[in-house]
Order: sequence, then structure tokens, then C-alpha cells
Amino acid sequence: MLVVHKAAWATLRACRLVRKTPAALLLLFLFGCNKEAEQQRLAIDGVSNLRERFNRGACLEIQSQTTEPNNAALKERWLKGCEQMRETLGVWRNSNLITADAISKNTKPLTIFVQGQAVFQNGDHTETYGFTSGWLIQDSRAKLTYIWFEGGGKQFGLPVLPPPHPILHLEDSTRRPS
Repeated sequence: MLVVHKAAWATLRACRLVRKTPAALLLLFLFGCNKEAEQQRLAIDGVSNLRERFNRGACLEIQSQTTEPNNAALKERWLKGCEQMRETLGVWRNSNLITADAISKNTKPLTIFVQGQAVFQNGDHTETYGFTSGWLIQDSRAKLTYIWFEGGGKQFGLPVLPPPHPILHLEDSTRRPS
């Protein structure tokens, strides 16, 4: 009889595995699920680090932790956009309702998307924005690809607003902008 720790069963359930799976497969899937959970945690921690750097005005430090720190054109966009966002939004007070989803292939996530709400305060004005950020995990580090905020009729994105995602039209199975 195989004895499995309670935390392992919780992870297995979270990965939608059932107890009838052979023990060897359970351990294999457990490793894969834990790896994805760890990568999601790194991305969520990345948002916390991003917030701290944003509030310190460390825009260059933020840009240096992106997926393309040596691209001169993107560097200029990151730095200019970061400063403009800081002036407009003010202090990033907190983040809540955070979720992380992995777009993966063979248990190796290609991109981790972290979403949530961010509360900013600029003077006496406080405003809440929804945010989405994309992260790649490289060498056990979360590398930011973009961050996007929307709220109060305003949108902000670094390095630029991401293009809209095409919608799959089921009637003809093609992707086209809507």
C-alpha cells in the first residue's frame, strides 16, 4: 500500500488526478504539477517585486528584469512608459484577487499570466485597476514580458499595450479580429 502525504493528495486533486491512477504515474504527475505551481508562485512573486520597484521609481531595474533587457528600443519604451505611469497612477498601494494561469506544453509552461486588481493612490485620489501581466520563467526567475492596467476608463501598458487577441469564430473556425 502506498502512503501519500496529505499535501501531495491536495496537489494531485488540484491537478485533477484521481486516486485510481497507478502510483508511478501519480508521482510523475505530482512532480509536473509541483513544477507548474512553483513557476506560478515565481510569477506572482514577480508582481510583488514589480510593485516594490515601481514605488521606488526603479524603472531601469524593472526593465532590466524583462525578457529583453538589451533591446534598446524596448528599453526606451519601458523607461518612458514606467515614468509616465508613475506620474499618472501614483503609488501602487496593494494587489489583490491575484490568479495565475500557465499556458504550457508538456508540463513546461511557455507563459504564466498573472491577473488581479491593483490599487493606486495619487494624492487624495485612490483608484483600482484590473491588471494582466505575462511572465516567462528562466533559470528559476520570473521575467516580465508585459503588464497592462485598465480602470476608470483608462488603460496603461508596458512596454506598450498588447494587441487585442483574435476571437475564434466557431461558425467557420477562423481567427479574425472582432
